[in-house]
Amino acid sequence: MVLRALFHLILADFRERMRRYSFFVMLVLSMLAAYFYLPPQSSPYQTLNLGMFRGMYNSAWVGMQIALVASLWLPIVGFYLVKNGIERDQQTRVGQIIASTPLHTFVYILGKMLSNVAVLASMVGATAIVAGGTQFLRAEDMRLDLWALLSPFLFLTLPAIFIPAALAVFFEMVSWLRGSLGNVVYFFISIVLAFLGQRSTGARVEMLDPFGISVPLKQVHAFLLRSFPHFTGETSLGLTFNDPGRLQVFMWQGIEWTGDILLQRLLWIGIACALALIASLFFSRFDPARASNKRHIMEKLPEHGSNQIRIPVSVPLTPLLHGTTRGRWLKVLQGELVLLLKGRSMWWYGALVLLNVIMLAVPSGLSQYMLYPLATIWPLFLWSSLGSLETRCGTQQTVFAVPHPLLRHLPMQWLAGVLCTLLMLAGLVIRLGIEGSTGKLMAICLVVLFIPSLAMAFGIWVGNGRLFEVLYLAWWYIGPVNHLPGLDYLAPLSMGMQLQLASILLGGLLLLLILIFIGRKRQLLL
Repeated sequence: MVLRALFHLILADFRERMRRYSFFVMLVLSMLAAYFYLPPQSSPYQTLNLGMFRGMYNSAWVGMQIALVASLWLPIVGFYLVKNGIERDQQTRVGQIIASTPLHTFVYILGKMLSNVAVLASMVGATAIVAGGTQFLRAEDMRLDLWALLSPFLFLTLPAIFIPAALAVFFEMVSWLRGSLGNVVYFFISIVLAFLGQRSTGARVEMLDPFGISVPLKQVHAFLLRSFPHFTGETSLGLTFNDPGRLQVFMWQGIEWTGDILLQRLLWIGIACALALIASLFFSRFDPARASNKRHIMEKLPEHGSNQIRIPVSVPLTPLLHGTTRGRWLKVLQGELVLLLKGRSMWWYGALVLLNVIMLAVPSGLSQYMLYPLATIWPLFLWSSLGSLETRCGTQQTVFAVPHPLLRHLPMQWLAGVLCTLLMLAGLVIRLGIEGSTGKLMAICLVVLFIPSLAMAFGIWVGNGRLFEVLYLAWWYIGPVNHLPGLDYLAPLSMGMQLQLASILLGGLLLLLILIFIGRKRQLLL
């Protein structure tokens, strides 16, 4: 009976998620990532950097290399895709129906975790199919070995998705991890785990590698050291550029699956189930009495005598005048600013003030590598609420019914986001003004305009800030933190604003403003 209920819970949740537009987008992106991660033989870029070596594109190598990107891509991005199953049950009131049934709490949480696994596993299956097709498209070895091709997905990628599936449920149970803070925490946890997996070629850190990256990298590293004495030992995942004519191709026979490796991969599945068990201890079973504290409940209790019969009194209402709706721009802007800044702790404001004071006191040349990236990630929680606050709070019918929502409310909402961003970076802006760096000041002004516009466009079109948080965190980590050319939007602060970059930012800003206007107009017509 329990297994039957668990099966139908997983099946119903899986079907509901498959109907979402976000599932289709994620599926297509996963398949495209698998295709491009195996570059053509004549391509100047490499995604698995082995110095001047490259594996022949047989089934063993294709399966291993594409399974590596799937083991990185799906656990990191897939977490944000599945991290709303319980929240959705609460919003749709399905949770109250489930709470009234004899379904055990742990069974419900386990079902949610396994439905997350099923969603991500379907993407693993699609990626594996693309891997087989890519081998034939590259046409370097036309012999198809299904075991060599599919075993990396079975033993590396599938166990890797259990941890984000369980953490997605666990984060929904812990109040302070439920929102944007949890998204940021998981992003940095996954980045650290991915880093440890890539740096494990010379040390035993498999127990800290839930993604399984260290398994093939260690074996490939050992094989190259045995076969090629001049191999430098360089092994890493990431985009690098080499002359394809200079790469030496070697034959890879596949991963050697030992009992220790399989036991380690099974251990992570057990850890995921243990996380689901721990999460069930925090589950309130959709009971507001358990989710709220006692003081909050007592405040909602009716006062004595509130059940007395009251005689209705006719109260005349003052008719609205068109003249009263004019000249209220500042009031609307003030209200939007309050909504953005409300709910932040004093610790958050204190750290913000300290950060701006340091940026103001320290010369820009000394703080551009640490303080500036930190300053552009601190307002993430504010940006992620732009454009989606009405949808998340269910106030669309009230907010969108105001006079002139496109010409008055929307510009003030955007301006509030820009002003908040300017406030967050005030120390940096004032410092650049003191130094007289006109080019750098223009660069940071474009950043102040661009990032809130990007957040608002995502919020309006997606309906929540989760996608923006994921993409911006990745952009911030690759660009300002690792200084990848073309993606580092803080690069002009060290070398001055370039005309090409300014044109790209201005063009992107104009496109985002058009998307914001069209998206809000679309919301008004729904």
